[in-house]
Amino acid sequence: MGVFNLADQFINYYEYHTDPINQIIHFIFVPMLTFGFVMILAAVPVQWPLLSILFSPETKVVMNLAFILLLVLVAYYLMLDRVTGSILALEFVSFLFLACHLRSVLSSDQYFVVAVLVQVVGWAVQFLGHYWEGKRPALVDNGLQVFIAPLFVMVEAMFFLGFKKELKAEIQQKIKQRNLKKL
Repeated sequence: MGVFNLADQFINYYEYHTDPINQIIHFIFVPMLTFGFVMILAAVPVQWPLLSILFSPETKVVMNLAFILLLVLVAYYLMLDRVTGSILALEFVSFLFLACHLRSVLSSDQYFVVAVLVQVVGWAVQFLGHYWEGKRPALVDNGLQVFIAPLFVMVEAMFFLGFKKELKAEIQQKIKQRNLKKL
């Protein structure tokens, strides 16, 4: 499996998510979980000497762990596919801005209650989806699959909208070779 091959990453994740009900659940709740994760990490400030030079207090830029992680993820997604990575970058930026906004308007207690509630509901529904499908979550076998989930959902959305036809054909061919349920 190619770590830097979008089709391979998609298929590896797809093997755990072949049921349409579970796919719909992931389509809704993976972005929700991603946002909740961003909320939690946005509350962790990062203070590096270089960052203090680049971002002065007057710029109102708050460096946090969410920004660092999202930067790394977007770089990886862009290596896999520029279009999909760019769309995910826009999604992540909106999540980060919303999380930072909520952090500024809610009390710390309210903020963390929302973040935890998003995680608890999101994970509960995800696990119900896997129970429905009769397969364990991909992250049980490989914890890094949690970072492929947003990519999987975005690629599925692009397929649904009629984009990425060549990628879909490549994936369908590989699915056929592995004798998996059709995409």
